Amino acid sequence: MKTPFAFFYVLLLCTFSINAQQYSVQLGAFEQTVSPSSYFKGFSGVFTEMDHNGFHRYYVGKFDTAEAAESILSQAKNAGLNARVVDLISIRNCQTTCIEPQGAIPGVACGSHRVFNVPAGARPINLPRLGTNPQFGTLVNYSTTQEVFEHLHRAYTANEKGNATELDKLWQSMGYTGFKDERFTVSQITPVYYDAGVTGMLGAGGNTYVYAAISPGQDIQLKGYRMTSVDGSCEVTIMEICGNAFYPQN
Repeated sequence: MKTPFAFFYVLLLCTFSINAQQYSVQLGAFEQTVSPSSYFKGFSGVFTEMDHNGFHRYYVGKFDTAEAAESILSQAKNAGLNARVVDLISIRNCQTTCIEPQGAIPGVACGSHRVFNVPAGARPINLPRLGTNPQFGTLVNYSTTQEVFEHLHRAYTANEKGNATELDKLWQSMGYTGFKDERFTVSQITPVYYDAGVTGMLGAGGNTYVYAAISPGQDIQLKGYRMTSVDGSCEVTIMEICGNAFYPQN
């Protein structure tokens, strides 16, 4: 009689222990696999899991509470990563397209798209100017956010180079169901200016992304339009000259 009970008791303890450590720090999420040792330098014990959208998510640490992960989160952000604390159980239980629960963890909707993931320890390439390889089309002829909103909808409909799918992926990573989500309105668009030399992840034609410093050493400002996520915790910029998606490192 004692053996089955002891076995059940140990099993119960193990199950509780596994379920208790449900939080981790997500260092990045990508459509293609990356090398943790080179991409996440300075972090040991990095592990990866594929989510319901086919993204490879990279994590470090397992914690009983979200608060316990804060020190690792700070370390990751100081390394230039768009890191966040996530609920592993919720992610693993999500088998269809869904938005992770917001709860008390800010920014949980953002980060699954590669534009939000700045490679740790990498050196940006110097990009003298924008406009040579546009992504969603130039916005220079517009003066209002309504015009920008309408332009992006036209780009989605035209679907050149797979832009509709790319816009859907980008907007889904910000918590929307897709680009056509009714919650995304013109009120989520605001003009923004960056100083020359700003660094971050920049899109290009064909929907590739590079870590770049834009127009370093030049006495100019770079205009774009900031698109805000569902919960307001993060934004992506569509640059005016080229219509390329951009996420600044700082």
